[in-house]
Amino acid sequence: MKKYRIRFCTPFLFGLFLTCTGAIAADSSFTPGLINFSRDEYRGASQNWSVCQDSTGFIFVANSNGLLEYDGFHWTLYPSHGGNIIRAVACGPQGRIYSSGYRELGYWSRNGYGKLDYTSLNSLADSLFNQNVEFWKIVILGNKVLFQSFTQLLIYENGKITSVNFRDFVNSVYHIDNQLFVNVLNQGIYKLSGNKLEPFITGDIFKEVIVRFILPYGENTYLLGTDSHGILISEKGKVTEWNTPLNDSFKKNRINRGCYTKTGDLVVGTILDGIYLVNSKGELVWNLNAGKGLQNNTVLGIHPDASGNLWLALDQGIDLVLTSGYEGVQMVRAEKIGAVYTAAVFADSLYLGTNQGVFA
Repeated sequence: MKKYRIRFCTPFLFGLFLTCTGAIAADSSFTPGLINFSRDEYRGASQNWSVCQDSTGFIFVANSNGLLEYDGFHWTLYPSHGGNIIRAVACGPQGRIYSSGYRELGYWSRNGYGKLDYTSLNSLADSLFNQNVEFWKIVILGNKVLFQSFTQLLIYENGKITSVNFRDFVNSVYHIDNQLFVNVLNQGIYKLSGNKLEPFITGDIFKEVIVRFILPYGENTYLLGTDSHGILISEKGKVTEWNTPLNDSFKKNRINRGCYTKTGDLVVGTILDGIYLVNSKGELVWNLNAGKGLQNNTVLGIHPDASGNLWLALDQGIDLVLTSGYEGVQMVRAEKIGAVYTAAVFADSLYLGTNQGVFA
């Protein structure tokens, strides 16, 4: 799958705000194209939790109703095992698509008809489950598949599952260069070595700080995206606030996810203000939120695809941000003009006929 179907809206204006599926948005400068996929199109629940892409180009989304598959033209929903919410999805080796949720983990694989069949791994994991455990993230490290909950890590390798139980609350895990980093609440970042956690970046600064992502930022330097303290930078073990004017916005809008694009820019997903694209100097390239075309401001998952575009799992819907050279259309919200019935451009001005009068 190398091309995405792009559906364009007819030139019908609703208060100058394009609301139909497939609307394309832009900011005051260059802003990428944006394609909205609503629940009416993919026929699943509103909430989507994570995204991955397999080696053939198919997109998979963890949805509250099951696993969603997108082939570039059509969406297919595979109901979850037991009807539970699928919280995480990851594309692994041998064409397997791993998924997990409440006391459930397993993988999907193609049958002879090209459809996906589910294989539960609970027979291997049942005896290891902590009480009321729910697995929120899946990490593929070589031949290992790691399922992360707040209280334990289950490692699937060579047909067996082993458990690493956490003494303290673990909010998130992140992998860099085949190494797993674990955020322990109020303590900091640890590395997983075998089945043990070793301190990596710790200190009093992490008290009451929830780390949402950790990313490399040069030699022995890391960016730490936090829920309430913006982005921190760790240089040779010393942690300070990253020197970017965006940190006040990140603190206010609560960081939830982060990753790099293929070109090395930083993508920050928030709870309250959509996503930000930030260059290596910490400068804003663009921001997309519900006022600029996103279906929802709460970003629960981000995945850069093979073409360099960004897939967003949102609290309401799925959005595709076309960052690979596709420029969108500027969206302008015009208040108190009523319902627009006709529009025309004359001498570089836009004229609107509405039920409230004529505007320019």
